[in-house]
Amino acid sequence: MQMSLEARQSQWKWITDVAAGHLVILLYSFLEKTLKYIYRWFIERKIITLKYNKKNPKIYFWLYNIFEMDEEAFREKYSEIYDILDECRKVRNHFAHDNLEGVGESDEDYVYEERELQKSFRLVDFITVISSILYEIEEIYKKRMV
Repeated sequence: MQMSLEARQSQWKWITDVAAGHLVILLYSFLEKTLKYIYRWFIERKIITLKYNKKNPKIYFWLYNIFEMDEEAFREKYSEIYDILDECRKVRNHFAHDNLEGVGESDEDYVYEERELQKSFRLVDFITVISSILYEIEEIYKKRMV
């Protein structure tokens, strides 16, 4: 039984990597849709005005405008959030280009070369980032509505 399980270890590893990639995609999609909705809502109610129109990934475009910061200021003040979002954006982009694991492309087959998320990446950190972003947006809303 143990030999049988060891022989299938690469299959379980692949399933784990694919599941992690899918969770990142789902959470990233949730954040993307939420920010899009909040951004439009803020614009319609004139809580914010469009200031930062530089070509950026959608999430960053919305964040920079909602937080009323340019990229440099955002990266400086929210460096951990930016780093985790950037890692998740890479997973999303790899996944969108037919890489089910959501990690960098390789010439080697998965069976011969293991591909996985960054060792420093933890899904709980991404969940925390999403919560932090929504909390900060709520604080921005409260300040601007007073």
